[in-house]
Amino acid sequence: MRSAVILAAGKGTRMQSKIPKVLHSVLGQSMILHVIQSLREARIQKIVVVLGHEADLVKNNLEHEENVEFVYQKEQLGTAHALRQAEQVLSDIDGHTLVVCGDTPLLSTETIDALFTQHEQNSTACTVLTGIVDDATGYGRIIRDTNKKIIGIVEEKDATLNEKAVKEFNSGTYCLRNEQLFENLAKITNNNAQGEYYLPDVIKILVEQKELVEGFIISDMDEIIGVNDRVALSEVENILKSKINRKWQLTG
Repeated sequence: MRSAVILAAGKGTRMQSKIPKVLHSVLGQSMILHVIQSLREARIQKIVVVLGHEADLVKNNLEHEENVEFVYQKEQLGTAHALRQAEQVLSDIDGHTLVVCGDTPLLSTETIDALFTQHEQNSTACTVLTGIVDDATGYGRIIRDTNKKIIGIVEEKDATLNEKAVKEFNSGTYCLRNEQLFENLAKITNNNAQGEYYLPDVIKILVEQKELVEGFIISDMDEIIGVNDRVALSEVENILKSKINRKWQLTG
C-alpha cells in the first residue's frame, strides 16, 4: 500500500504572514492542495497531514478532500518528531510511506510515481529524493561511501568542510518501508546544532542495520523548490504557469 505524510506543522516565519505557509496560494490554489493533487494522481491510497501552527486553518482548507487524515505536532521539534505523530495512523499498515513537505507545490505526479516504483521494485528500506547542484549551500548533504552507496545525510550546520563540498543534496522527500519505521524513529536523538530530531538521521540507523538505502536523483530541479519566502512563492508560480502554458501549446 502506498501512503504519504505531508509535513505541514511549521509557521513559515520568513513568509512574514499571518497565514500558515502551506496555505499561500500558487495559481489560485494553496500549496498543500497542489501536493495532495500530485499524491492522488500517483496512486497514493492514504494521506496523513501533520498539523501544528494554525492547525484549524489548514484543516479547513482541506475539509473537502477525501481520505485525508490529520495528526498534530504540538511542539515543532524536528522532522523525525513530526513523522512520529503519524504512528497511530500508519504503524499497522503494510507497504511504504512517502514523506513530503507541504511547501513543495511543483513536485510532480511523475516524479512521485517513479520514486515509489524504484523503491518498491528494489525492496529498499529508504529511498531519498536528491538533487545535484554546483553549490548546495543551505541543504543537507548526501554522504556516500567509496562504492557510491548512501551512508548518511549531514545537515548544513553540522557538516565539515569536506561534507559541505558535496554537490548532491537532500530534497526533504523520502520513501520509507513501513516495517520498523516508527521503531527506528524512536532511536533518533536531538544531539545536533539545532537540538531537533532530524528525519535524515534514520538513514544512519538503517545503514547500521544493513538495510538498503538508495537515492533517486531528480532531473527537474524546479520540482523540489521549497517555498520559504514570498520571493520563492513568486518563482514557483511563474514556473508552474510556464509549465501549464507549455503543455497546452505542445498539444496545439
